[in-house]
Amino acid sequence: MGISNGIAFDKDNKKMFFADSLVNETYVFDYDENKRDITNQKIIHRFGDKTKTPDGGTITSDDKYLSAIWGGSCVRVYDINDNYPLKKIINTPAKYTTCCCVGGKYMNKLFVTSAKEDDSSKDAGKSFIFDLKKSVGIGETPVNY
Repeated sequence: MGISNGIAFDKDNKKMFFADSLVNETYVFDYDENKRDITNQKIIHRFGDKTKTPDGGTITSDDKYLSAIWGGSCVRVYDINDNYPLKKIINTPAKYTTCCCVGGKYMNKLFVTSAKEDDSSKDAGKSFIFDLKKSVGIGETPVNY
């Protein structure tokens, strides 16, 4: 593990998603909540372009994994029920998107943060809100240790 990012769990807590920003890969694992164990690592996406890397991520209730792409000016949307294909790209006005989460009164707003580092555009370092037409977020599940 290099730089851990994008950790998220599906709505059933059976899958764990993880991005290693150092090696530019995004993974999914089977997750056993009772044992707190992960198995069956699978790579969802590997970036060959070292200028783009997966950063923060989140899950929606319709089984999409959303990944903010550092250096990519976007959030990538993967379908977690269909062998993880890229379903959509949500473009942002800032180059370095850092994290994304879903919220709002109806859990249908995508919030995306960005960084100013090496980005002189007027939108660098700002946060953005997008309407999700079909997806809604899932609440965080408290964990008892």
